[in-house]
Amino acid sequence: MRRHFFHSTVFKIAALMFSVSFLAIVSMLRSVFISDGAQSDAHAVNVAGSLRMQSYRIVSHLHQISAMPDQRQIDKIQSLIAGFEKDLTSGILANQQAVLNSSELADLHHRVESFWFGQMKPRFNAHLSAAMSDRQDINQPVQQFVTMIDNLVVSYQHHAESNISTIRLIQSLALFSTLILIAFAMLIVNRHIEQPLSRLTHVAQQIGRGDFTVKADESGN
Repeated sequence: MRRHFFHSTVFKIAALMFSVSFLAIVSMLRSVFISDGAQSDAHAVNVAGSLRMQSYRIVSHLHQISAMPDQRQIDKIQSLIAGFEKDLTSGILANQQAVLNSSELADLHHRVESFWFGQMKPRFNAHLSAAMSDRQDINQPVQQFVTMIDNLVVSYQHHAESNISTIRLIQSLALFSTLILIAFAMLIVNRHIEQPLSRLTHVAQQIGRGDFTVKADESGN
């Protein structure tokens, strides 16, 4: 009896409907999970891109300081440096490094951090405290630093585009698989329900006309 049930039309259709529902739920959950990651990527792109502007702002204020900068100028530049460092080492960029498995992103972020702490921040502080005649040109290292930030931004953009492409692929595969399952279900209904019922209906009509010699050779669960 159990074996007949598993081979029955009702069980086949129920299994197909369950498969369609399960496929839809899994694809939606996966898409939602990746969409959340894509939103974080967009935020990371914005923050990483803002690092370029912050670098230029620091340089601009450094160029504007006088030979003997007053405390207000010093506080402003130190505030800009602290804000840059906060965006670089904490917040969304730090969170992305913790959740992403991209070695390229991690390497680029580490290089930017190393260059900041090893080169840029000491240069900014030295420029701020040095006498006018002893101040070194900081434009060239800043351009090098901004180029590194550009590479980091591009890497985040590629990661975000990859997430979007993954979402499209999941949705396409889910749609294609669903159409195949629906077509298979319609084939089962046609072969095991519609056609036998049509033959039974024809036999019933013949019997109704008084022809009791007709037979319906139908069997199944």
